[in-house]
Amino acid sequence: MDEELAMKAFAEIWQPPSQLVTRATGLVFSSYIQPNELDTEDDPPEWGKRNDRWTIDGLLGSYDATEQRITIFAKGIEFAAPIVGLSPDSLKIIVRLHEYGHAIFHLGMPHAESMAMVGTTSTGPYVADTLRILTQTYDGAAAYVHEQVAQSVTKIALDDLRAGATVEQSQQWWDKSIEGF
Repeated sequence: MDEELAMKAFAEIWQPPSQLVTRATGLVFSSYIQPNELDTEDDPPEWGKRNDRWTIDGLLGSYDATEQRITIFAKGIEFAAPIVGLSPDSLKIIVRLHEYGHAIFHLGMPHAESMAMVGTTSTGPYVADTLRILTQTYDGAAAYVHEQVAQSVTKIALDDLRAGATVEQSQQWWDKSIEGF
């Protein structure tokens, strides 16, 4: 494959998850209210249960609504990738999409609402009130709803990426990732 084609295939695969969940949901993150992301080599909270029944949130990644923080557990991803038949890079993309799915469910808002914050300050009462309301709404949903939304957003984003893939190598990559998902 020539270099230009290789770069196009790469660009069809490596896209920021925040943009992908925005496209999948039609919601946006405000410039003042966004998740932050942490990659860690630390043991995931469910590391001791990794040989039993484990979940994406206990071993691979987590979303903390209080801190608006996504944590990606490299150790868990390295462990689980061969089990699900994916490379660690492929699984990490899926985990990131899932955790950003939680974040967009929590912090996402229509574009017009996000634009209403322009000109305010990140420490202003409007931003604090908006974050409080978003968090109350998010916390009011049952845990299974959080998971269903995050999984649905992940699936939509993966399908959108596959549908937009024009290079055979990226099409194959997305097919395999969707199958692993």
